[in-house]
Amino acid sequence: MKIKKLPDDLVKKIAAGEVVERPSSVVKELVENSIDAEAARIAVQLGEPIYSEIGVSDDGVGMTREDALLSLERYSTSKLSGEPDLLSISTLGFRGEALPSIAQVSRLALVTRSAESLAGTVVRCVAGRVEEVSECGRAQGTTVGVRDLFFNTPVRRKFLRSRTTELRQVIRVVTSYALAFENIHFVLKEGDRELLNLPPAPALFDRVVALYGLQTAEQLEPLETERGGVRVRGFAGGPELSRASGEHQLFWVNRRWVGAPALTFAVRDAYSGILPRDRYPMCLVMLEVAPDAVDVNVHPTKREVKFAEEGLVRSVITAAVRDTLARRSRAALSGVVGAARAEYQVKPEESVVIADSAAEYDSRAPQLSLLGRDGTVGGGAAPVSAGVGGEEGAAMVPLWQLHRTYILAQIKGGLVIVDQHAAHERVLYEEARRVLAGGHGASQQLLFPLAVGLTADEFETLLDMEAQLRKLGFDMKASGKDSIVVKGIPAGLRTWREGQLLRDILDGVTKESAETVSADERLARSFACHAAVKAGDALTLQEMNHLVDKLFSTSMPQGDPHGRLTFLRVSLEELERRLGRS
Repeated sequence: MKIKKLPDDLVKKIAAGEVVERPSSVVKELVENSIDAEAARIAVQLGEPIYSEIGVSDDGVGMTREDALLSLERYSTSKLSGEPDLLSISTLGFRGEALPSIAQVSRLALVTRSAESLAGTVVRCVAGRVEEVSECGRAQGTTVGVRDLFFNTPVRRKFLRSRTTELRQVIRVVTSYALAFENIHFVLKEGDRELLNLPPAPALFDRVVALYGLQTAEQLEPLETERGGVRVRGFAGGPELSRASGEHQLFWVNRRWVGAPALTFAVRDAYSGILPRDRYPMCLVMLEVAPDAVDVNVHPTKREVKFAEEGLVRSVITAAVRDTLARRSRAALSGVVGAARAEYQVKPEESVVIADSAAEYDSRAPQLSLLGRDGTVGGGAAPVSAGVGGEEGAAMVPLWQLHRTYILAQIKGGLVIVDQHAAHERVLYEEARRVLAGGHGASQQLLFPLAVGLTADEFETLLDMEAQLRKLGFDMKASGKDSIVVKGIPAGLRTWREGQLLRDILDGVTKESAETVSADERLARSFACHAAVKAGDALTLQEMNHLVDKLFSTSMPQGDPHGRLTFLRVSLEELERRLGRS
């Protein structure tokens, strides 16, 4: 389609404005134009400093002399013809203001040739004014050279960041589109130094390997799901790949690199409870929806989008990432549970504890039992017998307890290290949520009812949470204004520290009250945190096996409700590298 001037009534409906904020803005707009021009190879050349020279060259369809001149006039484009087109935009560019905006703040040279043109065209502009038009010889395609960016707006140049920061932003742009269009050859150079050279890749995974390395790529789990006209593909990393910033959390909508808050919240929901608030997952999410189901005309940079059915989009992404993380955990640790039971026949009493020294641990000393009187879990168990007990005599995997804090397990291709407190906390949390969502947990009656003194704020918190506490299995009644009498506690609790556990739970609920989570959520988190086994609690082999089994049967075994990791996987390759065997 030929480039043409948009009518005034359509221009008024476009969210137009200044699109050139920094060098990376120039690269983004020009790369998008090259992709729309069906280029098979896109080369980005940067000067030193970056703003002194920015060039983007492609082998796309190119332009005739008339189109080249028209492309430098604001609101001239080949991608829109009328208002209905705004409702189903399928190209990356559409407003016809990128080239004019860039030309306005630079010395720009446009060199292009279309298939039907006998000669190429050169158009040179200074501050948006065309100063020269001539012919040249060149292959089909387009090259846009931008020199002295912001030479006529010195204040804007003054506010550019350091070379490293600006270069990182350019690399981020090229990387993002290289991931979205793995069939295109991308090259990025700064001066004579080649920063990226990415030939066409047969699949997205190969492009991920080229950009992030094989070791990282192999730790990413593929995303692939479709529901309600929303398709999600890409990759999601486990908590061990989390970063201190969100730079490696990338989103695309119909292969357009975007930054919609709805997508960020969807991923955050998926990792809720397995990542701390200050950590960000490595996640590459590619969303495909009908063009008329997304509005890309909400911001001049076209980075922000809005969805016709935002709730559906969020739920599909969250479910896809959660399912992927759960599948990854089960696959990575298949040697610990399930079929591996048949390989080992270890007696429960054959527990191995690795302590600081031989003198520190006496294997004949009584260990903390997590089994209640009725065979349910004790020592800080869930209200519905969800903890680390198990059937005595069952076939078990040999596990080792390190410093009474970590459980070591051999798996295929490496080693898993489980944090026993965090693991038990995840188990208890999910069991508590199930009980609070419907039903009542079993209560174990105390031989002698106990009066528990509370502060005024603890007492008020207890009154607010009384119904939920009863669901967990607490049997109690108020006694005066500052104490309660407890007759029963959740079944399986071997000890509740003479009421201190209840006080700790109430304190935990109060600490989390500022968060935008429900009362049930706060109570489940607090109960799990304070009722779980602690670092320093010795566990039998039977208890360790049952805890590991229960952990990897939860919906999100990667982390506890506070976002701390529950386990680490160390590969044989890493061990051999550290020990000099590689």
